[in-house]
Amino acid sequence: LVFRSGTMHICFRSTQAVGKHSFLAGDRQKKIKNFVMYFSKEKGIQILSFANVGNHLHLHVKLSSLTLYRAWVRGLTSG
Repeated sequence: LVFRSGTMHICFRSTQAVGKHSFLAGDRQKKIKNFVMYFSKEKGIQILSFANVGNHLHLHVKLSSLTLYRAWVRGLTSG
């Protein structure tokens, strides 16, 4: 598998993020964005754009390696 540095659109969706559990509820919107931005910077992933739609997140990211991408996705989606 050959990985070339480039950009990618990624969507993270939750079936449970509705109503009071929405990604937009309360101060959750700010906490989610801060976490995604901080964690991405730590893993060397550049966020080009970010959108929180309530039950899913849209990210346009610039990747530098497949190894970093795998660690980043695992970290964002765990626990």
